[in-house]
Amino acid sequence: MTTLPAAETWTDGGGDVGADAGNLTASLAAGAARGGDEPGWLQLLVQAGNLSSSNSLLASPAPPQPRANLTNQFVQPSWRIALWSLAYGVVVAVAVFGNLIVIWIILAHKRMRTVTNYFLVNLAFSDASMAAFNTLVNFIYALHSEWYFGANYCRFQNFFPITAVFASIYSMTAIAVDRYMAIIDPLKPRLSATATKIAIGSIWILAFLLAFPQCLYSKTKVLPSRTLCFVQWPEGPKQHFTYHVVVIILVYCFPLLIMGITYTIVGITLWGGEIPGDTCDKYHEQLKAKRKHLWTHLGRTLDPPGHLWTYLGELTTLKERT
Repeated sequence: MTTLPAAETWTDGGGDVGADAGNLTASLAAGAARGGDEPGWLQLLVQAGNLSSSNSLLASPAPPQPRANLTNQFVQPSWRIALWSLAYGVVVAVAVFGNLIVIWIILAHKRMRTVTNYFLVNLAFSDASMAAFNTLVNFIYALHSEWYFGANYCRFQNFFPITAVFASIYSMTAIAVDRYMAIIDPLKPRLSATATKIAIGSIWILAFLLAFPQCLYSKTKVLPSRTLCFVQWPEGPKQHFTYHVVVIILVYCFPLLIMGITYTIVGITLWGGEIPGDTCDKYHEQLKAKRKHLWTHLGRTLDPPGHLWTYLGELTTLKERT
């Protein structure tokens, strides 16, 4: 039986995997020329396979793990999901049906169709829309950290919340300006129905323009363990940070400044105003109570958006900077 050359003839002992593989090839060719049995060849190939093991590991990447063997570390326990589901369900139900009732009351009764109430309808519509189309989707995405709704809804999910929030905040700003004009200069003509509709349409157009980059740069990425929905800015984190600074200024700082100035002037005017003529003590007590109620109302109007958007703005800004 013809045998292959000894191992000394196809390895130089220097530890060079590439050279060893080359010597091995030459030796195998020489052995094949002399003829040999198949079991001997297989045994030699098995022994020689260790020479190129390190090289093959570097040359070819490890195969990906099967999806079934990977676990999602973001999945929460069932009891916690049940509690969050109950809380979110109540919030969504109240937000959607409560705002729809407000819209119906104003539109179904002709005497309720005032300038201020038109802005209230716009405010209720934007809030109900965001609660219906975004809150539940955000809840599901937060629970599992996996996007189930496709690329198109990913764009909508990143686009519409900013649009709705912009419309809500500027509807509140328009109400503040309308109240200011009605109280400070009551003889000045009020906005007509046509002008009010134009103002509402302008609010939504500006909201669409502000949120459009979120839609344009939204992406979905399929990972071995889950699918993600995110916004990928072409110029990186710096562009992302700049955009959020602009959003904070336009959606938080400017409206809060306008509402703060107008409501402060309105409050000071009503608080310091005096009714001509003599009035009874009971009327003065009622007027004093109404003035206190006014400041409470103004505080409730400005406090929630102020604190909420301060928190969200600072959180987003710090996140982008880090």
